[in-house]
Amino acid sequence: MTKNTKVLTMVILMSAMQLACSSSDNDQQNPTESPPQSPIEHPLAIVLGDDFSCRTSAGVMPDLATGWMEYPLRENEEADILAMEAATAFTSSDSLYHRTIEDLALIRAEFIDDPLVEMKASSCISLNTIMVSFDEQTMPSVIEGNYHDWQSLNEQYGVDDIHLIEGARLAVLRFKHRYFMATLRDIYLEQSLFGVEEISTNDMSGSPSQDICLENAANSVRYYIFKQGSGDCPAGCIAKSYSGYKVDAEQNIEAIGQYNTSSAATEPAWFTERKQCRIFL
Repeated sequence: MTKNTKVLTMVILMSAMQLACSSSDNDQQNPTESPPQSPIEHPLAIVLGDDFSCRTSAGVMPDLATGWMEYPLRENEEADILAMEAATAFTSSDSLYHRTIEDLALIRAEFIDDPLVEMKASSCISLNTIMVSFDEQTMPSVIEGNYHDWQSLNEQYGVDDIHLIEGARLAVLRFKHRYFMATLRDIYLEQSLFGVEEISTNDMSGSPSQDICLENAANSVRYYIFKQGSGDCPAGCIAKSYSGYKVDAEQNIEAIGQYNTSSAATEPAWFTERKQCRIFL
């Protein structure tokens, strides 16, 4: 991380976060299937001690010839987030996206007495913005609108707003779609854009007080873990409560357990075994 990014203030990050949120209300659903995707060698995620971080390395590399207009715009934000995270895919697939919508509706209807099922999925990384930092010589041309090295990428992936933070020599690119942003960051990095010092994902500060994770397991079995945090969540949440549910291929639902980190109970097996899910929780 460069010293330029290190000195960003909370005001700057909040500005970027507001941009990230503003486009989600305008998303429209399009049932077009996501393009074929090929695996790359990046590890799934960074693990910090006994905790997991959703600040992941890149997931599945998309077809680089595909433009943003061929990707579906998703109306349901939490199903879009969960389907992307579960597959570490550049965009959510139609099949998993729609199945996730159905699963969540069934769980919430059948287990209405469990308040945790009302928690909403979130991401600690903005899913429609990345931040581009420029050197001193290049930033003036960006401000004047004369910088074109990123033009083809911006058109291909559907940038609909560029928010400049001049004092930090930073541009926040906002996209029409939600993407697995760690992958899009790497796509931009691989182009070695002129005058660019750093390209980074737009990490949200702190830990969300509520979240869901999805693990798409073998035999069309899906595991959902709902989380509610409490106690200084902007710094990471002191206590966390979890409810786990299993959904089989026929969408039969089973409650698999509850767990609270503030209790003296040992971490249950159903929770420990869902490591792929908890990477994003």
